[in-house]
Amino acid sequence: MVFEKLSYIEGKNELFTYSSLPNIFFSPDNTALYATNKDNSIIELEIKTGKIKGTILPSGSHNERITIFTISNDDKYLLTSEFEDLLKLWDKNSGKLLNEFYCGDWILDISISPNNKYVVALGEGEFNYIWDLSSGDLHREIKCFCQSHTISPDDQYFICSNRDSEIVIFRIEDGKIIRKLKGHESSVFYVAITPDGDKIVSVSDDNTIKVWDIKSERVLQEIKVYDYKTEDDFIAYAILSPDGNNISVPTDDFLKIWDITTGVLIQDLPFKYSYITGSVSFSLTYSRDGVYLAMADGKDIFIWEKK
Repeated sequence: MVFEKLSYIEGKNELFTYSSLPNIFFSPDNTALYATNKDNSIIELEIKTGKIKGTILPSGSHNERITIFTISNDDKYLLTSEFEDLLKLWDKNSGKLLNEFYCGDWILDISISPNNKYVVALGEGEFNYIWDLSSGDLHREIKCFCQSHTISPDDQYFICSNRDSEIVIFRIEDGKIIRKLKGHESSVFYVAITPDGDKIVSVSDDNTIKVWDIKSERVLQEIKVYDYKTEDDFIAYAILSPDGNNISVPTDDFLKIWDITTGVLIQDLPFKYSYITGSVSFSLTYSRDGVYLAMADGKDIFIWEKK
């Protein structure tokens, strides 16, 4: 099965996609994409036509611009963030504000842990914040200059890439470092964990994708993004498929998809990069069943369907 182009949505809405976290998400029924709009609302876009179907968060919900948002795996919670220091947790279906979180730092990335136990924010400095979702209490501050992060499927481990190009695994309960995975030679801007919790996939500016066995700390697979990377070639973002089998990375004019077990390039999906943000900025998201894949480049949205 391969992906085929389903639709192209021209960016009349000037989508905000300036963070490392995907700012587009598929609706549970796969008929719409949620996206931030220029009026600071979060809207539903019909995936085939790009028409606005509705609004899941109205304009005025934040005083400042919403720079990042994410949705819990069960579609129950919506987490939004301003760039400076404020996160808001919403009941996604009713739109009710459930809690607010302050971290005292510029926010680079946010997430809701897989089992809705924690709310997480990466600060621009050396502190990262983990709150209890139910109570709103600060559970843990983790000291690390993180560039990307993920939470293990059992909600027990905080995994991030640091400034030394290492992947660091912290135990959330006590904040202790469990493992450090070393091998990349440059910044690691994406890190993900497979659904079985056994492997970590990392993507680095050193032109490599590495697949790690967590227990042995061994590299199981290494993939080159470019055959010969030049100074003009960028590696800006990546996303692991919901089943944990494939990694997708946008390059100059193609979204490339590899099998993480074999290292084989499965597909090159062509796209035209609009480059309106002044820097290389992408958002990528899969539908929960893995049938649809979407990419926003700061302006336009490309959507593919698995056939």
